[in-house]
Amino acid sequence: MADFHFLNPEWLLLIIPVLVMLSLSQFKKSNSSAWQKVIEPQLLQHLLQSHNATGKPWLKLLSMAAALIAIVALANPVWDKKPESVFQTPRALVLVLDLSASMNAADLAPSRLVRARLKIRDILERSIEGQTGLVVFAGDAFSVAPLTRDNETITSQLRVLEPRIMPVQGSRVDLGLEEAGKLLDQAGIPAGDILVIADGFQNTQTEIITRELHEQGHRLSFMGVGTPEGAPISNGHGGVIRDRNNTPVLAHLEEDRFQKLADAGGGRYVRIALNNSDIDYLLGMPALNHDKQLTEMLAEQNRWKQSGPYITLLLLPLAALAFRRGWLMTVLLAMVIIPLPNPAYAFSWQDLWKTPEQQASEALNQQRHEDALKLSSNADVLGSAYYRQQQYQQAYDQFKQSQGADAEYNQGNALARMAKYKEAIEAYDRALQQQPDMQDAIDNKAAIEKLLQDQEQQQEQQSQQENDESSEQQEQQSADKNQQKDSQSEQSEQAEQKPSDSGEQTKQQAGSQQPDPQQTQQSESSSSNNDFSDAAEAMQKEQQEQQEKQPESDSEKESAEQSQAKQARQDEAETEPSELPSGLAQEAQPLNSEEQQAAEQWLRRIPDDPGGLLKRKFLYQYQQRNRQPSSQQAW
Repeated sequence: MADFHFLNPEWLLLIIPVLVMLSLSQFKKSNSSAWQKVIEPQLLQHLLQSHNATGKPWLKLLSMAAALIAIVALANPVWDKKPESVFQTPRALVLVLDLSASMNAADLAPSRLVRARLKIRDILERSIEGQTGLVVFAGDAFSVAPLTRDNETITSQLRVLEPRIMPVQGSRVDLGLEEAGKLLDQAGIPAGDILVIADGFQNTQTEIITRELHEQGHRLSFMGVGTPEGAPISNGHGGVIRDRNNTPVLAHLEEDRFQKLADAGGGRYVRIALNNSDIDYLLGMPALNHDKQLTEMLAEQNRWKQSGPYITLLLLPLAALAFRRGWLMTVLLAMVIIPLPNPAYAFSWQDLWKTPEQQASEALNQQRHEDALKLSSNADVLGSAYYRQQQYQQAYDQFKQSQGADAEYNQGNALARMAKYKEAIEAYDRALQQQPDMQDAIDNKAAIEKLLQDQEQQQEQQSQQENDESSEQQEQQSADKNQQKDSQSEQSEQAEQKPSDSGEQTKQQAGSQQPDPQQTQQSESSSSNNDFSDAAEAMQKEQQEQQEKQPESDSEKESAEQSQAKQARQDEAETEPSELPSGLAQEAQPLNSEEQQAAEQWLRRIPDDPGGLLKRKFLYQYQQRNRQPSSQQAW
């Protein structure tokens, strides 16, 4: 009973009004005894109607006992605990991958980087429970994926992780550890695991940062990638990286240094293996549970055994007695007769303690946007609620009613969501005029300006390409028309020569009825000349077609095919005008399908570079940090 206490001791305050009622009852009794001093007892019983009630002290005692039992039950006394199942916090793991140029070394086939990515895939398959994050580093460190339970998100990005996406080269393991610590802090993880997969490091601050993270409650382990003998580093162009003396650089795996870091971080070190023995060794460590605050919280999860509900059972005999005497029925009838509150009036206990604006702010923080819209009349709160519901026009209208740098910044965000980028930039400028050090406005403005610049460059490239294609089509059409005119002129010349030859032949036949050998020879030669001219013309057309079909570029080939098809349809329309009316013939031309096909061909020429997004993201973050480059080796 040393732990005896009340869970709800505030109910014990009801004892005060009970004592007041008892004192009033005693005061009333004392007044009645005062009348006995001046009135005869025989007459007093007829004058005082409540005299009989005072003769029943057991009724007061029962009422007082019932009130005290009810008050004690509401206070809920406890003195013992019962064990309760506790939800254990799953482990959190942050993977830190080395993307320096030395990871291209081929001492591990096919390369160190490929083996490291495959090993991360195996780790993700084994880490079914808990949260996992991914950080990459070279000359600087960047977060690829925050702590998440969806391991497929990390797996889908492994294939694009290469040294070329890093804005600066190096082996800054210390920066990778700092970024991993930030991920754990942002997720509210007091004790997490950090696994570094690397082949080396040069910075002397790495061991200091390792000890600091371990003192914060985290555990750091390391997996070495490579061999102690080392191997040349590929430069990605068929050669190897060389130092200032033109000597090939060999990337060695220094396991002793990694072992010291693992000891300082309270974890383990292992070299990457072909099987899963390395993963079993690292993941076989016991779960972290040395955080004092977390241990105390788990120890307090034994719930107190509440005895208040059992104490209320003592009221049942008193309730039965009151029911028999008719008192309980009187109370129940009184409760039924009391009119119900008007349903049109909505009352909440929150109205007693919080203003509508406070309730709206709380609803907004709890993602209850509709309640926030109903409760608040503040333009900022209404704008935030509309913005989170993706109703950006309504949000902009609300933000516009407010004044100040924050209001201008919120207007810029809403305009940017509505793709009104120029107006958004103007809103950010107004916010920066009032508060020049607003970093969020600076970052958002820079991002939108970069987006507009990319769009303008893309439009210029597209318009330039369209102009080139149209000029090529016009040149091709003019060449086809010239060729057609040349062929028609040749045919007309041949047609003029044939009647003259036939006229001469008739004249010769008129002079002599017998066939002349010379005449026969001339006719054969003329026919052979005509055949030769036709063959030469065909060869000339074939040569011209071959020249047109030379693969100078995909766009030229495509435009030539389109122009030839268009010219063929025009020729058919000119040679057969009686088959279809001109209007129907124009409608039958699938111009839209050609444009769609041309667009598809243009989209196919866009290179597939999934890592480009990460590359631009890392470059932007690196420029924003404005970190001074170190003088270390660039591999």
